[in-house]
Amino acid sequence: MTGKLTYEELEKKIQKLEQAKSVSKKAEEALRESEEKYRTILESIEDGYYEVDMKGNFTFFNDSMCKILGYSKDELTGLNNRLYMDEENARKVFNAFNEVYRTKKSYNAFDWELIRKNGSRCYVETSVALKSNSKGQPIGFQGIARDITRRKQAEDALRVSHEIFLTVLDSI
Repeated sequence: MTGKLTYEELEKKIQKLEQAKSVSKKAEEALRESEEKYRTILESIEDGYYEVDMKGNFTFFNDSMCKILGYSKDELTGLNNRLYMDEENARKVFNAFNEVYRTKKSYNAFDWELIRKNGSRCYVETSVALKSNSKGQPIGFQGIARDITRRKQAEDALRVSHEIFLTVLDSI
């Protein structure tokens, strides 16, 4: 054999390449559609979606997370969690994230207080899950944060009202 391809062999190889190219284009289109679907979901939900690295720096988030904290996307990218919470809440968050890291189990619905860019405070109810790379090694955390400030304010007002009621009742 001289190593030269016949015309028929060359045609078959070209057909196989064209088929592979077609399959690749379909896969790329399916991936693009899937990415668009999830981007639309993330951008349309009111809850904040976030991803942080192992040190607590934002690596990915949706617009709602920016709205909750009052930062632009550029300002929030890479921002460490210690910059938008006090020491007590930082300890609470560290313990929750550490438990997720140790157990590899998601942590659902814990409340903590955040400090917005403008200095005001808000409360969020947060879920967190461990984020791993393709080798299964932990690379960070991801989760959902829901602004529950109004609910907390209503609970506080109800508690104060209840205390006043009890005080009045006791004085009678």
